[in-house]
Amino acid sequence: MIDRFLWLLLIAGCALAADYPHQILTQGLGYFPVAIRLNNGDVLAVIRGGAAHIGVKGRLDLIRSSDGGKTWQAPWTVVDGNLDDRNPAIGQLKDGTIILGYVIAGGYDETGLKFKGARKDWVFDRCLSRVLQRQRQKLVQARTRSNHLPVLCG
Repeated sequence: MIDRFLWLLLIAGCALAADYPHQILTQGLGYFPVAIRLNNGDVLAVIRGGAAHIGVKGRLDLIRSSDGGKTWQAPWTVVDGNLDDRNPAIGQLKDGTIILGYVIAGGYDETGLKFKGARKDWVFDRCLSRVLQRQRQKLVQARTRSNHLPVLCG
């Protein structure tokens, strides 16, 4: 009986998903999206760009929708350091400030496509950044220290 019920749920879920509209927002990029609904109703997502799952050229891009995800602005880079910027988390404070947490990974081989040595030789630093703040009813990128905006790394 439970098996039949689970099958029914699976079929119903697939049927609903088949009718859900989808869009290609970027090609060759956009790994591991994390999205939030902002206080003003917009949707803001952080995605990995610059490299595939593993790669020293990894960076973090933001994309934004003002109509609930029907259309999206082109991605723009928010973090792009010398090492692999990855594993983002994002949130918004009551004052409108958007906080971005992410990891900086190092210890790649000469190709920049795989880690070298043992796991203990790899470097993973955690960073927390104040990325955007609300000014004049617009989200503007606050830039300090090139493209990195660390408040706390360690």
